[in-house]
Amino acid sequence: MPEDVSQLTCDQFQRRLCELLASDQPIEEHPHYKACILCRYLVRGFEEMIERTLGEQLDPKDGQEPKRKDDWPEAT
Repeated sequence: MPEDVSQLTCDQFQRRLCELLASDQPIEEHPHYKACILCRYLVRGFEEMIERTLGEQLDPKDGQEPKRKDDWPEAT
């Protein structure tokens, strides 16, 4: 039985967030996103982190190429 996306709880929405963001549908059109201010703030926070991270890696004034994943230090 297909899931009724208009009735998702925050927990269900957040567990599917990666899938939703990777889909072709704009997240802003998702019924739970429209109805839930907490999840909208969560998504916007992720978007801001991504923009900030990409901005740091693609800073044109440093004259360097963007860091490649294999250039990043290993997590300890």
